[in-house]
Amino acid sequence: MKIKKFRDEKTGREVWRLTSWDDVNCVSTYFYCKAFSRDERYIIFASDKTGKFELYRLEIETGETIQLTDNLARLYYNVHPDGREVYYHGDKGIHAVDIETGEERVVADISERGWEYTYGGPSISGDGRKVVCLYKHDGGAGIAMADCEGSSFEDIYRCNKILSHVQINPGDNSIISFVILPDKQNIPYLPPEKRARAWKLDLDTGEATPFLVMPPGFRATHEYWSPKGDRLYFHKKKVPGWTPTSIASISVNGDDFREHYVSKTRKLGHSCINPQGKIIVTDVQQPYFNELISINLETGKSQILCWPNSSVKRGQLGHVHPSFSFSGEKVLYTSDVTGKSQVYMVYL
Repeated sequence: MKIKKFRDEKTGREVWRLTSWDDVNCVSTYFYCKAFSRDERYIIFASDKTGKFELYRLEIETGETIQLTDNLARLYYNVHPDGREVYYHGDKGIHAVDIETGEERVVADISERGWEYTYGGPSISGDGRKVVCLYKHDGGAGIAMADCEGSSFEDIYRCNKILSHVQINPGDNSIISFVILPDKQNIPYLPPEKRARAWKLDLDTGEATPFLVMPPGFRATHEYWSPKGDRLYFHKKKVPGWTPTSIASISVNGDDFREHYVSKTRKLGHSCINPQGKIIVTDVQQPYFNELISINLETGKSQILCWPNSSVKRGQLGHVHPSFSFSGEKVLYTSDVTGKSQVYMVYL
């Protein structure tokens, strides 16, 4: 793979185009997951080069690229906090592959449970001990947990609804946030508990309760935990419409609402927070005209890093979905500005 470096036309900042398979799609991970190895020598990306999406390892300095999987079942993946393995949904459930050696193992086998398939996440605890995902069963979905060292799946929540955006709190393995679909936030006459964007599952009590609820006239989207797990960040959007949009947060207890950044005109879409908990980078969901914005949470100041100008119209293939490296110095993102999705990197 040939690495291409160029200057963003508007900001002058250097951008690295890491993937250069022009005739196929290459995409980075979801915005609250990791795609870098711990030493930041490698990134993991997904590509449909073989006709279906599989995971690949790319060495940033040389461009050397190798295929890591041949059994990727869902376009979800996440690098473990120790930076040595990437977790993904394979044909048997949750799999992990060693980034350096390519050695694969099954973390938790779905066949023991008889579920249809796993999806979502995989979300890995801050201490690297637990992994959480969603599963599909006949008539609904559920949340499953397993030990990262390898174990059977533990069925921790089950319902007859559609579930999405499952995340384990990085600071407390007993707290899981998730979304119940269909989304009813735009129905103002419903009681607050019926309009919740995110729910919180407390494994100590076994209770699932509405967690992230906006007042009528607003909706919340694309939530993610702070590195310490003390706050849940999200995008607060005006309805009907989209703007103004703010990046806001609530405490782990569901109170102490704060707004950190507000845009009156830009459709802020997905954001991520650096490992130090001080910088947020957000994309904008304005088709073919979108920027990456860096926000300093201590000062409130912001700056535009670069302009991905992705289509936004092809789901994950067209969404920018920025994500941080372990050091917090680099941001990965996806853009299909060239026609096919490719993976880019910008230094903070």
